[in-house]
Amino acid sequence: MKKIRLFIGRLLAWATLPLAIVVLRGSHRTRVMIVSNNKLLVVKTFIHHGRWSLPGGGVHNGESSFDGALRELKEETGVTLTRDELTFVGEKPFSSYGVSTLNTYFLARLPKKTPLMHNFEIIESDWIDISSINHKTCEKDILEGLSLVRSL
Repeated sequence: MKKIRLFIGRLLAWATLPLAIVVLRGSHRTRVMIVSNNKLLVVKTFIHHGRWSLPGGGVHNGESSFDGALRELKEETGVTLTRDELTFVGEKPFSSYGVSTLNTYFLARLPKKTPLMHNFEIIESDWIDISSINHKTCEKDILEGLSLVRSL
């Protein structure tokens, strides 16, 4: 069943790309880097291109970047943090697959990995070694986010 969902998700990613380019263009998005013992929390969304990405998503009207990041993190992974546990690391224009957004990146360090859960939007989540991150297995948002952090 998981392989079928993965296949359908990839098909949908490519089929809906023209719509995503229009709808998401110029939107404000958040990305959250959660690090524990040299491992980074990563996710794959249902509609995806087959690579790991950072948890996060769109900021709602009237919502701060911090609040959007905390909400998206909880929705996608079940991880609940407070504002004090989240550190702003930077904001960058971002473009991937023709979709241009403004991404705000946050970092949180946890003493131990927390159990993960996902909703329908997230098909898979994991803790991966930071040293294994590369452009073949990870989306560009991870590389961009890590470029803003001096040391993990």
